[in-house]
Amino acid sequence: MKIIAGFWETLICCGLAAVIAVSSGCAKKEVKKMGERKTRVRLANIEKRTLKRSVPVQGTVMPVEFATISAKISGTLELLKVDEGDVVKADTVLFSIDQKVLENQVAVCEGEIKVRKAVLENAKLDLENAKISLEKAEKDNERSQKLWASKSIAEAEVISYKTEFKKAQTEVRAAEAAIANAKAQLEQAKTNLTIA
Repeated sequence: MKIIAGFWETLICCGLAAVIAVSSGCAKKEVKKMGERKTRVRLANIEKRTLKRSVPVQGTVMPVEFATISAKISGTLELLKVDEGDVVKADTVLFSIDQKVLENQVAVCEGEIKVRKAVLENAKLDLENAKISLEKAEKDNERSQKLWASKSIAEAEVISYKTEFKKAQTEVRAAEAAIANAKAQLEQAKTNLTIA
């Protein structure tokens, strides 16, 4: 491309110099004084070529897709098998977490389950006691109503027995709620063990 462009520039310059020399009537020596220069030209056949243009640039190549890899659970890394930028295949172990910490977490969760089971058993015993108290209070209340009907008991005692009966009913409901709470805590402890 440069050779062809140089050729045309030289040809045009020579042509212009000749036209100026002829039109002004100057001699050949005068044309040389004006700054005629000799240029070597190499002729070549015209060829059709595809020009490729490239622009050098500098930058950072970023991936189209990337993944953040992390552990499902927290802990201290015990072993790291890869470095940043390494190419790995699927199902390759990249790192491992300290097993002792995990074993301790499992042991804590198992202990929590035992405690929750004991709390549940205690709540069941409290419910049995509350039901026994309710049964006694119910019988006392019925007897006081019969005695009150025959005017064999004072009104204050009737009210007292009635109050004890209502209190026993409340204690049974509270014991049932404690059992439900203990069951929920036991299930939560089992879930924690599964996670651990």
